[in-house]
Amino acid sequence: GGADGHVAAFDRRSGKKVWSADVRGRAWSLAIAGGFVLASTDDGQVSAFGPTPAPSPPTHDSRPDIRNSPPSKWFAALLKHLAHGKGYGIVLGSRDALPGIELARHTSMRVHVVLNATSPIEPARTAIWQSGLAGRVTAIRSPPKGVPPYTEGLFNVAVLSGPTPKRIEQATRLVRPWGGLIVDMASGSILARRGPLEGAGHWSHMYADAANTVCSNDRYVSGPLDLQWFGPPGPRQMIDRHHRTVAPLFVAGRLFVPGDDRVIAVDGYNGTVLWNNKVPGSRRIGAFRDCSYLAATEDSVYVAAGGQCLRFDGDSGHTLTRFSVPPAADGKARDWGYLAVVGDILVGSAVSPGASRREHSREAIQEGTYYDRRPLVGSEYLFAFDRRTGRHLWSYHTGGGLLPNPAIAITGGAVSLIESDNRETVKSATGRATPKDLFSKGARLVSLDLKTGSVRFSRPHDFSAIQHSVYLAAAGGRLVVVGSRNDGDNPKTSRVWYDIQVFDDTEGDRQWAASQKQSTKIGGSHGEQDHHPVIIGSTLYCEPFAWNLNTGKRAANFGWKNQHRRGCGTLTASASTVFFRDGTASMFDLKSNTYSKVTATTRPGCWINMIPAGGLLLVPEASSGCTCNFAIQTSLAFRPRGGK
Repeated sequence: GGADGHVAAFDRRSGKKVWSADVRGRAWSLAIAGGFVLASTDDGQVSAFGPTPAPSPPTHDSRPDIRNSPPSKWFAALLKHLAHGKGYGIVLGSRDALPGIELARHTSMRVHVVLNATSPIEPARTAIWQSGLAGRVTAIRSPPKGVPPYTEGLFNVAVLSGPTPKRIEQATRLVRPWGGLIVDMASGSILARRGPLEGAGHWSHMYADAANTVCSNDRYVSGPLDLQWFGPPGPRQMIDRHHRTVAPLFVAGRLFVPGDDRVIAVDGYNGTVLWNNKVPGSRRIGAFRDCSYLAATEDSVYVAAGGQCLRFDGDSGHTLTRFSVPPAADGKARDWGYLAVVGDILVGSAVSPGASRREHSREAIQEGTYYDRRPLVGSEYLFAFDRRTGRHLWSYHTGGGLLPNPAIAITGGAVSLIESDNRETVKSATGRATPKDLFSKGARLVSLDLKTGSVRFSRPHDFSAIQHSVYLAAAGGRLVVVGSRNDGDNPKTSRVWYDIQVFDDTEGDRQWAASQKQSTKIGGSHGEQDHHPVIIGSTLYCEPFAWNLNTGKRAANFGWKNQHRRGCGTLTASASTVFFRDGTASMFDLKSNTYSKVTATTRPGCWINMIPAGGLLLVPEASSGCTCNFAIQTSLAFRPRGGK
């Protein structure tokens, strides 16, 4: 039999293993001939095993030698400017395939060579085959109209043979934002480096930003959409979707995907996996009752695990800095809970060891990720570091009870949070408490100065009606607290309600409050009581209703009103469109009040993994463990039809 990395023989009567041997790759095919067992693998290796050991088994390799020869002068000049050697490259206007072969030989890129109009294709393809790079280097004829048949922003590098204005214009369209290079093949000099895509959004934290608006403000991402790329990461290294883990992030062209005790960095524009780091102890489930362990900046991604936070370089994945939770008053260890990066300040929190849910099991799903009145993870104290140097800036120790992790938001130089007045919650052995325990004895809305940690205000407010989930978001000088509850205990007639309270962010005065009755029954098992609010400009969306953030007046022209969608996740938003799971990936255009499907054959995750940022809709694989009738499990990226 064949398996991953080895083959084995068994006694057909007893079933006992007779012998086994290692092979390179997965043994897909076996054959027996001439007294030998022949095994071929997905790595291209064919091995022969005989009845007697060979003292020095002969090795035959018919592949061309692609060992690196010294790079040419133009390529040596280019190498100095590459952040990494991964992704996709394109050569425009070359008379042969040699520049593409060299680009592939000295990097890990896949390279497309678009020959000039007079060059024959067969010699180029023969040269690629003879170089041993078939499959990584592709040559095509010059298109009849001279327009290369590739989607916009796909390539990391464009090499021009004869940098005419037309070719430079073509290359500018083809290279990715945030660093795509256009290179003169004659000299290796950089003709242009594509900068950020103006008006495109980032998704640096679980809810888009540290303010928890769940809106990227990306002005491009709306329908209709076309496929930009698909492929890895796949479901194998992902957390089971029912566990509702943290959201992926996108900043400066890089997509950071949360895996099962790992983080995977992907080029957002072509799907190239840049790195894949194991981070033991980082997995979190039921993230909406807790907080994320990821935050990203233009140069780094921060990952909390155990009592530490690691700063990885965005391009290479190398560890740059390690931060540790500042000591607690009792001298006992704490885990790292909340995580946000704003400017050059890294904000974290201390939670009881094991407070964040990490178990991967059916029992964990039942306990923490669905249903009513589940405990929320809470922090004992907050702290801040300089994100680059690791210098400890300040700590804030609560004088009351726990600080529920879903209710911490940062904007305008202030850290806002809800602090329980129930000191017994800090003594919880689990580091968690139900909304009833957190709020029934009083709670305070607190604001801290981001730079110093000093208290700006601490105001008592009533959140005692909240039974299920609580969220805090900030925008436009307002602090928004949204909580859910049941209006009774009758499973047939009682309904879920959401209560909204909006406060001034300078003094903590309440500006307005409202309650909305959902169309869903209580006790739901698909996240009916867990929807996170979205803030787009001056409008607060608490599905299926919309409210004026400043006045509290409900929008009368919101076309989604009273509609109910199918799906456990919550909304994400660009500047003009909201995205969500409704059986499959779906969207609602807020300008035209129209609903449409993004896909019909794939399923997003059970919390947030549809990310409208960078001019793309990014949907990394998050359906691992799905037993529904959707057979395609892959990461996807879409771009607006017609380009940007």
